[in-house]
Amino acid sequence: MFVMWQLESKTKRFLPRLGAPIVHIAAAHNSRYYLVSLQDNSVLILDSAAFDIAHTIVGCRRGTVYSLSMSHTFADLSLPLFQLSNGVG
Repeated sequence: MFVMWQLESKTKRFLPRLGAPIVHIAAAHNSRYYLVSLQDNSVLILDSAAFDIAHTIVGCRRGTVYSLSMSHTFADLSLPLFQLSNGVG
């Protein structure tokens, strides 16, 4: 379950039944969209304005990112991810 807390209004919004436990959450700079990676290797793109799943990406796997002069695995990239300590979503 994904819960969004509005601190100013002290309200909570719930998005249940995501399909698998949440592993990571990343927010866009403007906080409009959230990327939620799940334990089943899928990624959800959540639209916070509509409070709904905008897109679903399934079958994600670790790969290599190629640039002009070097390659890095995704684990080498610096992304603003928040890993949940217990992996429960």
